[in-house]
Amino acid sequence: MSHKYKDRVKNLIAELEKDLFEREECVRLVLLAMFAGKAIFLYGPPGTAKSMIARKVSLAFGTPEDIFGPLDIGQLKQI
Repeated sequence: MSHKYKDRVKNLIAELEKDLFEREECVRLVLLAMFAGKAIFLYGPPGTAKSMIARKVSLAFGTPEDIFGPLDIGQLKQI
């Protein structure tokens, strides 16, 4: 990986980890899954930043629809 891309990924990780306490590994795993084109399932009790991580990562790459697919029930029925 060139230094340009390595620096961009490091900056992205640092930005995504802001305001998240002890969730660094989860952020990195979500990014790894995205880069690999794979799905990831975040499991845990309420209040453990699952939605916040998903939201931050999705906004870093575009709209939630770009990442997760259609969020409209009518659109989901058409798939």
